[in-house]
Amino acid sequence: MKKFIYIIISFFLAGCSEFLEERSQDKYHPSSLEDLNELLAGSGYWDKSVAFQGIHVMDDDAREKNGQRFSSTIPDGLGFFKWEANPYYEDDDPIWKMMYKHIAVANAILVNADQFKDDELYNKIKGEAYFIRAVNYFELVNLYALPYVKATATTTLGIPLKLTNYVEDRYFSRSPIDSVYHVIVHDLQMAASLLKGVEQPSVFRANATAANALLSRVYLYMGEYEKAVQACDSVLEDSRYVLFNMNGQEPTASFTKLATSEIIFSQGGYTTPQQSAYFLKTYFFGCSSVLRDLYVDKDLRKKIFFKESSSGRAITYSNKIGVNDVKPVSDWGMIRLAEVFLNKAEAQALLGNESDAINTLQDLQKMRYSEIPEFVGSGLELIEFIRTERRLELCFEGHRWFDLRRYSVCPKYPSTQEIIHVVHEYTTKEVPTEIYKLAAYNVDNRGWVLPIPGYTITFNGVIMIQNEREESKKYEYIASEHEKYD
Repeated sequence: MKKFIYIIISFFLAGCSEFLEERSQDKYHPSSLEDLNELLAGSGYWDKSVAFQGIHVMDDDAREKNGQRFSSTIPDGLGFFKWEANPYYEDDDPIWKMMYKHIAVANAILVNADQFKDDELYNKIKGEAYFIRAVNYFELVNLYALPYVKATATTTLGIPLKLTNYVEDRYFSRSPIDSVYHVIVHDLQMAASLLKGVEQPSVFRANATAANALLSRVYLYMGEYEKAVQACDSVLEDSRYVLFNMNGQEPTASFTKLATSEIIFSQGGYTTPQQSAYFLKTYFFGCSSVLRDLYVDKDLRKKIFFKESSSGRAITYSNKIGVNDVKPVSDWGMIRLAEVFLNKAEAQALLGNESDAINTLQDLQKMRYSEIPEFVGSGLELIEFIRTERRLELCFEGHRWFDLRRYSVCPKYPSTQEIIHVVHEYTTKEVPTEIYKLAAYNVDNRGWVLPIPGYTITFNGVIMIQNEREESKKYEYIASEHEKYD
């Protein structure tokens, strides 16, 4: 029978001596790495209840839908869709709490594992703990801090760093974003090294390839393009993972499931129910017509990802995430091989290796198109081509919002895109009434970062600096100007 393991979870907010006194009885000293392995599996990784719906509706891929809305519906996603100053329902932020709890578990495992260095499970357990800590810090810093800019990374505020496994009798402040990324890179490098040669029972446990895949993304965000290419190559050397070939597949085919050879890692739940025109569970949103129209007829993803209703308005986010399949994977915590090809192509293009970038991209495209689209261009045209392909491939997997942020601070080809969202009346028909605008990042970056939770600010006081974020502004809906966004 499995032991129920108690440890001190040094939850971020708890730093006072009273907490030490109250929780001291929960301290547990593991007797083996098997104990830590149980803790890792049960509390280290995100479980199926972990799903952040807001990540999908802040970008330009989502469309608010009136449909058959009920007055009792709690609009969890609407605050994010409108970029409100406080987008959370009842001033709560479960994601911040959840991720710091997972970080606390990772910290506890990293320290306690050193008691068993001679155990054959040592590298596996410690490597996974490093991976878990890196994943959570990466998500946190991209939600609650501005995007990484090398020139200002040492002075731009990131998020609080907690690397110890014990309760500290102090208050916390935000570490520079450079320090946060330093921890993320270090942890992923350690994970890749320790997990090398480790065979995992499923995609729900991280291996070395998962660590290198995430590392390639991190380097891309940091503008470390040569390192990004190297990390991608480490992934592509692993012959266990191959791209899913959509040619000849039925429109009902779901490739994001355990049997798919391009899924490298998955954790958490899903927010995009299969075969539903409304892809969020607690509020009604669908795929934007802007995104839908980007898929050309020869793009096989058009029919596999989406299904159009008889009215032509309700775009069903259909089979990408096989929610109704046996053993589905997550739509937010997933890492798959297609992203690695896109990471590599973008990094190559930004390094000036444009022919290599096109070749890398076409390796993916030949698995996604009945006929590969012809491309003639270079420089910004190539970058935009790669960015569009990334949008088409990775939609609703938690990438687009982060991508738009980092595109805005790309030194060579910065994006100046604003986002427009249309809101509808509460009727049985879709009647657009108003729009909300998120100014381009270079004009006003305040809406591009989430607020630090109020309870964290209250507890830590003035040393915990809040992200400045104003109330969103609404404008009148004008069909001639805004219909394309609806």
